[in-house]
Amino acid sequence: MITNKTQRGFTLIELLVVIAIIAILASILFPVFARARENARRASCMSNLKQIGLATMMYVQDYDELYPLGIFGDIGNTGANKRDKADGWCDNLPCDIFSVSDGHNAGGSGYIWSWMDLLQPYTKSVQVFICPSQKVANYGGYGYNSFINNLKHGGIPVNQAALDNVSITAMMMDCNNAYNTYAEPQQDSFNPLKESRNCAPHLDGYNMAFADGHVKWLSKNNPIGIYTTANQDKYWKGLG
Repeated sequence: MITNKTQRGFTLIELLVVIAIIAILASILFPVFARARENARRASCMSNLKQIGLATMMYVQDYDELYPLGIFGDIGNTGANKRDKADGWCDNLPCDIFSVSDGHNAGGSGYIWSWMDLLQPYTKSVQVFICPSQKVANYGGYGYNSFINNLKHGGIPVNQAALDNVSITAMMMDCNNAYNTYAEPQQDSFNPLKESRNCAPHLDGYNMAFADGHVKWLSKNNPIGIYTTANQDKYWKGLG
């Protein structure tokens, strides 16, 4: 018996429906994938800060409970005490990799020795100073609380025993800009609510290492990053 079989293709309406369904699924899934990628970056960044926090604690134990300085030697690109690759001081150290600043405009930046150089012998790595979500290539990924490194207040770092509560005192945090050695709440150096400062790169928040070495993710609206005299005294000066 002979039968006639006709092959029926998709109609235009059916094709448009399929395309619409694919588009809807893509619009749902792509943000999920992006969030998953950023979660991975946040976890990697947290691992970096955990290593930095542990390195700081080892440094503190080795140096009479003093936290590392923010910058040491001459500040700027000139001076007898400036260290750079040309005179052999920066081999395998961050001082020839990241541009850092003391927070002032007058010659206070360059490829110079900073807290990262003091901690590198403990971390055994330069990569840990780079946040995977950072946007500026020649700066490190983390800011350092200037009230602990005392960069602006006499050049003498704080003794751990001087802090009332090390578990809530800010130490290093996500903030990829010129002021890797100079961080204070809601100033140009650390402002999680100001997108251009790159201080809340992980899902509207940032990772922070505290003065006891532990690390935590914080929302950009956390009071630690919102400037008031009380917040600064409690979370940055370690007086609370």
